[in-house]
Amino acid sequence: MGNTANTEKRRRKRGLDQLLAGMPTVEAPEGDERICLIPIEQIIPAPTQPRSVFDDAEIEILAKAIESQGFTSIIYVRPKNGKYEIIAGERRWRAAKIAKIESVNCLVEELSDAEAFQRALDENVIREDLSKLEEVEAILHLIEIKHHIDRSSVVALIQAKGHHRRQIGGNVSPNVILDRIKQTLAHYNIQLETFRTKYLPLLNLPDELRQAHLSGGLGYNHVLEINKVKDPAQRQLLLNKAIDHKLSVRKIKEQIKALNKPPASKNRITTMGPPKPVKTLWTQLTKSSIWSDAQKVEKLIAAMQEALDIEPTAA
Repeated sequence: MGNTANTEKRRRKRGLDQLLAGMPTVEAPEGDERICLIPIEQIIPAPTQPRSVFDDAEIEILAKAIESQGFTSIIYVRPKNGKYEIIAGERRWRAAKIAKIESVNCLVEELSDAEAFQRALDENVIREDLSKLEEVEAILHLIEIKHHIDRSSVVALIQAKGHHRRQIGGNVSPNVILDRIKQTLAHYNIQLETFRTKYLPLLNLPDELRQAHLSGGLGYNHVLEINKVKDPAQRQLLLNKAIDHKLSVRKIKEQIKALNKPPASKNRITTMGPPKPVKTLWTQLTKSSIWSDAQKVEKLIAAMQEALDIEPTAA
C-alpha cells in the first residue's frame, strides 16, 4: 500500500513500453477487413476519454521511436461526422503527428458513444495506464452514458447504497439501477463498497492533491491520507515533504499523528497541582517558627533557588 505512487509510475511506463514495442492491446486478426490506412488529418480525438493527463515527455519518446522504426501499431477509431474519432490510441496518434507520419493503420468499428467509451476504458485498464482518479472519473462517466443517469445521481445512489425511496431515471427503481452499477463495477473487478469508501473520496480532493496524484507523483492512498490534514498550510507542507522524500503511506500517517499530538505541558503543576509531599511541606512551613529567624529564612530561600535553578533576586 505504501508504494502506490511507484506502482502507478510503473504502470504508465509499462504502457509506454508496450507502445514502443508496437504491441496493440488487442491484436487484430491478420487480414481483418476493418483495418485500413487512414490519413492522420482525418483522425480526431474523442471529446471525452478516460485519460485526462498526457505526459509530453513520454509522447516525445514515442515519437522518436516512430521516426526510427515507423508506425507499427494500430489506432482504434469509429466513423464520426465524416472523420474518424479515436476510440483507443490517442497517445499513439499524438506521437505520429509529431513524427510527421501522413497515414496510420486503423481498426474501424461502428460503436455507440457508450460502447466506444467502454472500449477506451478497457484498453487503459488493461494497460494499467490510468491514475486511480482518472479511473474513477471514467467509470462514473461510463455509468452515466450507459445507463442514462446523471453523475450526481450515480454518486448519491452509490453513497446511499440504493436506499432511496424516490425513483431515478423514469420508472426504473434505484435498486435496479444499483444492480446495473454493480455489474459495471464488477467488469473492472471493483466491489461497490470499495468504490464507495476508497475511490469516491478522490473526487473531493483539493486541487494541489489532485494534481499531485494525476501527475503520478503520489498514489491515491497517499493523497487520501494527506487530505485528512484540514489546515491548508500544514497540508501543503506535508504534501511537499511526501513528494520530496518519497514518503510511504505509513510514514505519512506517522507525520499526521505527530501533527495532531497535543503539545506536552511545560509545567505539570499548572495542570495537576503540586504533588502531595509539597503540599504537606508547605503546610508545615506556614506553621513553622522559622519565619522569626531572618538568617534561617535567607538560607531556606537560597537553598530553594539553587534547587530550582532560579537566579537570586535582589533584596
